[in-house]
Amino acid sequence: MSSAQGVPAAGTDSVRPLSRADYSTLIRAEQEASYISLPFLGFGLPRELHDGKRLPLLYEATIAPPFFIPFGRAPLLIAVTPKVVLRQYAGGSYPVPPPSFMPRVTAYWWGWPYRAQSRLDSASYAFLRSGHHSNGQEGDYYLTTTPPAVNYYAGDFVTNYVEIGVSQRVLARNLFDGAQTLSLEWHPRQWMNKYVRPAYGPLRIHLDGRLELLRGIEALSGGIASLTYIAGPLAADRRNLASRLAFGYTLFSDFGLFGDFSLFASYYTGQDYYNIRFDRNISTFRIGALAGARRFPR
Repeated sequence: MSSAQGVPAAGTDSVRPLSRADYSTLIRAEQEASYISLPFLGFGLPRELHDGKRLPLLYEATIAPPFFIPFGRAPLLIAVTPKVVLRQYAGGSYPVPPPSFMPRVTAYWWGWPYRAQSRLDSASYAFLRSGHHSNGQEGDYYLTTTPPAVNYYAGDFVTNYVEIGVSQRVLARNLFDGAQTLSLEWHPRQWMNKYVRPAYGPLRIHLDGRLELLRGIEALSGGIASLTYIAGPLAADRRNLASRLAFGYTLFSDFGLFGDFSLFASYYTGQDYYNIRFDRNISTFRIGALAGARRFPR
């Protein structure tokens, strides 16, 4: 990226003690971006049964604006993120199944035992997160059918979790800029709906990476990759390795004049992340627009 786009040219990273502002800017850059897939450009998601018809996906969207709370000179930053994920389907009144409500609070720390760093490409920090995931429904989890079937439209789904992790900045001048994150997510049994406990998988190991290209391919800005392993109880027919792994990759671009939006193309395969539909695996590809994506400081 050139300085004309508001990003310093590669190779200008100077040796100096990192300030609280540096860490704050870095953490803000690594926040999850909101997105919306373009209509009918999401592929692979099973059709939704509605009034006896199976409807194709119109679009999927994630709304996740972070709000930050600083703590003076302390090496601590709190992010509050009221995240919502929704899917709207094409047909009739364009139904929306109960969305995923996924608010979270994350504390970021770069003080002791971390040593003071003098370069952004050496910056690292730890985080502790508390999160919630529900569909906002209070109905019975199972329908009164024989055999019992999951009540996808009104059944109660809720789980809460804590997550601890570390993030490390990586920079290769003139080539790419990035960061990698390793975390462990735990859903205590007492914090989950009792019908969810035997099949959700309460322990998750996440490995995430983000890469920004600095030169060479102007139409492509970078990519985000994620790998998750799900440990613990799953449904009897989903205890194989393929059902425990989830992988996603997103390519994004600032090509063209789209204001606050970046075009993206993404692929995901693994456990469905849409609340009560966790009992299946999906493989999807979508094209859309990211909003709120920030560049790494350099």
